[in-house]
Amino acid sequence: RSTVQNLRRQYEAAGGDAKNLSAFVGFCEGTFPSLMPATIRFYARSLEWHFSSLKVSPDEQLRQLHCRFVNLKFTTSARKQLELPKRTSSIPSKHCSLKKFEQILAAVSESHSQYGHLAQTWLVGGLLLGIRPCEWPSMEIDVEAREATVVNAKQQDGQRAFPGRRTIRLVNWSQDQISVLCDAIFLHNHLTQHLCLQGRTPDNAAKLICDGVRECIRKACRSLKDPSIRVSLYSLRHQCISNLRRGSWPLNIAVVMGHRVEATHRKHYGRVQTAQRPLAIIQASQKDIDTVQEIQKSRAKQRAWARRDAEFHALEAERRITTFSQQQLSPVVEEPTGDELEF
Repeated sequence: RSTVQNLRRQYEAAGGDAKNLSAFVGFCEGTFPSLMPATIRFYARSLEWHFSSLKVSPDEQLRQLHCRFVNLKFTTSARKQLELPKRTSSIPSKHCSLKKFEQILAAVSESHSQYGHLAQTWLVGGLLLGIRPCEWPSMEIDVEAREATVVNAKQQDGQRAFPGRRTIRLVNWSQDQISVLCDAIFLHNHLTQHLCLQGRTPDNAAKLICDGVRECIRKACRSLKDPSIRVSLYSLRHQCISNLRRGSWPLNIAVVMGHRVEATHRKHYGRVQTAQRPLAIIQASQKDIDTVQEIQKSRAKQRAWARRDAEFHALEAERRITTFSQQQLSPVVEEPTGDELEF
């Protein structure tokens, strides 16, 4: 509100009419790039309050002005922050201790939601495997071979994951731990069939199930009435990577988590300081490791060729500048005319 009031004072000081909303929005559009990107949401709400406080504006004009404000040309960082979904906000913590995990698991077990049992299996499986929440629908498990396979998410358009499915070897897993994954697959398939009978598509059913599990975990965290417990499904992925960083090698962690390079989990995921003793050991298959190594070699070659091209263009530009400078500085010799040659 104070931001809009200051803009309104500047607008009136510049000779603007406070009742002319279109002119005020135009003034705000010109002044907006000077504001901090972190104030976008607050600025939008304040501008809505300012428009609603002016009684001369009809509802239709208010709606048009609001649509015009939403469609402003923000910078890249500002647009990312404005369109940031709630599920990827910075509110959930990046780690989860065993004590907090047991409290959340107990709270979820007391939930009366239809997604309560599935949420329990996802919590345990997420801490053991560290897979993304959107990868649970594609999960398959081979009990005899002790291997689990999932479809890598974020593999389109050159994103951070390598293409195809990845295989996770369950090295020293107990039968109870493997049964948790089997129960997760069974419960998810049962809920998917139930939603499909209601007219939902498989993709829509998977999204509803994922949102239902998230909501169940969120309510369980709130029921504990402890502000420090802010755990989501992705918090367990962070904690799993922290535990793996305590005793596994970087390439294995990258392949198990579905990343192309080791720098992803080093930069964006859990820290060694929050690591705990791993509850189970997971390893990547040799086929996936070879695939990631081939991708890394290919990217290294591309970067080398890109550097070579950049150096070549820089040298070519320097050569052209030098040639042009020499041509400008060299004296101009006039050719003799016919009379001068006769003389």
